[in-house]
Amino acid sequence: MNALHTLDTEIDAVLGVWKGHSANAYRVGWDETKQGAVEVLEALSTIAELLGITTAWFVEQDDTNSQSYPSLNL
Repeated sequence: MNALHTLDTEIDAVLGVWKGHSANAYRVGWDETKQGAVEVLEALSTIAELLGITTAWFVEQDDTNSQSYPSLNL
């Protein structure tokens, strides 16, 4: 998100001095692109969180299951 914020700040600076129809069209396109990027980053964050929770659950289950088996005494 930091990189997106940095890019947005830089684009705002450019659009602060760039005026006209082309600048307005660019702003509309950038706003759509930025919103899409935010949605993708939020989805990736949710996926990462869910994977972390799932991983923790599997580790816990694995630890619990391993307690129920006697040592192989190899």
